[in-house]
Amino acid sequence: MVSLAEEDGNLKNNILLILLSAVPLAALVGNAAADIALILVTVAFIVFSKSEWKHFIQSRFLWLATIFWIWIVLCSSLSLFPTHSYQDSVPYIRFPLYAFALSQILSRGEGKYLRYFMLAAVAGTLIEFSFMIREYLFMRQGDRLYGTFGKLIPGWYLNSFGSLIVLLSFEKFRLGNLSTGAKSIIIILTILIIYALIISGNIMSLLTFIGTIILYFSARKYKDKKSIFILLMMIALIIFMISWLSIIDPPLYLRITDSIIKRMPWMVSSDYHEPWKAGINIAFENPIFGIGPKNFNLYCMKLQQDANIESLLNITQCPWHSHNLYISIAAESGIIGLILFLLIVVYILLLAFKASRATNWENNTSFLLSFILFFPLQTYSQAFGQSLNFYFWTVLGYILFMIRDGMRKQVSDVSL
Repeated sequence: MVSLAEEDGNLKNNILLILLSAVPLAALVGNAAADIALILVTVAFIVFSKSEWKHFIQSRFLWLATIFWIWIVLCSSLSLFPTHSYQDSVPYIRFPLYAFALSQILSRGEGKYLRYFMLAAVAGTLIEFSFMIREYLFMRQGDRLYGTFGKLIPGWYLNSFGSLIVLLSFEKFRLGNLSTGAKSIIIILTILIIYALIISGNIMSLLTFIGTIILYFSARKYKDKKSIFILLMMIALIIFMISWLSIIDPPLYLRITDSIIKRMPWMVSSDYHEPWKAGINIAFENPIFGIGPKNFNLYCMKLQQDANIESLLNITQCPWHSHNLYISIAAESGIIGLILFLLIVVYILLLAFKASRATNWENNTSFLLSFILFFPLQTYSQAFGQSLNFYFWTVLGYILFMIRDGMRKQVSDVSL
């Protein structure tokens, strides 16, 4: 006979399980649905974990994130457009809280929560792929795809959830816990993700995903012939897929090759050069408090009205945002905001490094994902907005889970 306490515990666990599984699927619907899902997961976790609050407040990650959040709210208060800026800065705390909650939930249930989350991610990836194929074959209107809800986000979705799926699968391969059928499914799914990223037209997501796979095998301390063979086969497959585009889809092939040659964000010839330059100049003009989260375009437009845009920012048109995470943070929260965020970055990298080193680099997933996630020379949406932050903090939550899981085997108490 099940006691009332046990029934209550089972109900809470089932609610968390349902909400967690809904996260990858909600992201297919749109930004609002993804935001609702992450908030529900966070709130449910906080409510159901009252007995552990004393332990949670010891988390250095939460302390660093909270200090950063307080600073960006202060920057909003001191900005030219505080009301507009508060829209991003005040609710920003939901992202680190969500990442922390996700990492804690995935650590529970002896792998049950992780399995459900990954199964939902696989289902979401296949749904996204189906919509992309339909759009690519019958509804395409340009050199990029829009995915399930008509926005240029399928590359982000596939790169984020796809990377988690593939890296976890590779770990299962390494440990030899998979049947032949499961291995075949993983190989097929990996190929589908690579193909979907290629046809998405999102070059940075494609390169990031490919770089993740290459680094996974290259960063291993002990390389075996099987790992090297798999890596070479995947590189050959990617080259073949892209080369095949030159025959079946010349415009997309030209977009990929042209982007690699001319449009990498750090290149002067890139269309990201102007936004990056504007962001850097804004940061130098406002070094202490920045211009406030979300105020990038408004601040630029004000300079344009005052005829100061060329003299101060060295640009002629106002971009919506700077398209780089670190530049955006520096421009919108000043050098202090950038330093506070970098403290979070360095803390995670150090923990991930220690966790990977503890396994002699056999399990390098946490450090690898941290390196890729925080790599500075890549594009980004608004630093404090919802769009890309949902994927960024989902991956960060998974990284925290991997670190905690690895360190738990070394020590009994981990206060991340």
